[in-house]
Amino acid sequence: MKKLLLSLALIFPLVRCIDDCGKDSKPYFDLQGIRAEAVRIININNAQAGYARTIGNGEKVKPDSLLLVVAGEVRYYSLNTSSHFGDSWAAYACDVDPPGSRGTKEQIKAITVQSGQNFDATHRAGSSLNEYFEFTPMRGYNYEPTANPINLTEYTQQFPVQAHQGFSLRLTQAPANLNQAYTFTITYELTNGEVYTAQTGETWFK
Repeated sequence: MKKLLLSLALIFPLVRCIDDCGKDSKPYFDLQGIRAEAVRIININNAQAGYARTIGNGEKVKPDSLLLVVAGEVRYYSLNTSSHFGDSWAAYACDVDPPGSRGTKEQIKAITVQSGQNFDATHRAGSSLNEYFEFTPMRGYNYEPTANPINLTEYTQQFPVQAHQGFSLRLTQAPANLNQAYTFTITYELTNGEVYTAQTGETWFK
């Protein structure tokens, strides 16, 4: 009888751990920042897909081949349930789900793309260029045109963008002056008041 009670005492923490892992210990994530890179689309011909590569130092690109690759930088954390069952509890560890499997409460309120230089007569330095960038989901460094292209402003009005979601933005309008370098700043505004920005390196057009 004593052996049976001892066995149950050892098994119970395992059962408790499995139950708590399933309900309370799934990891969340918290947005810590964003990163952005200007890349060049290669082998793109009208609606055909292509791939993207880093722009070389001083290399000039065609405006419609410029792609801004954007992604959130996140920190993962877990809400692990503690127990006062006894010292034996500490001997067991719960398996955790894949990072970020339960998402986050953070929501993106707005995404804005700006140029550090005057882009054209109606878009001065610091004004929004959202209407000039086509939104596409992130697929690594592959570019696949969508069947129904939609600019960034229209996309964010119709669909929610997750705080950690990667995506790319294709430029659809050439700047007025091709004889200068341009930098682009992407800004995330969250509903909780947090603001994150990332800036690309210089891009020259031809």
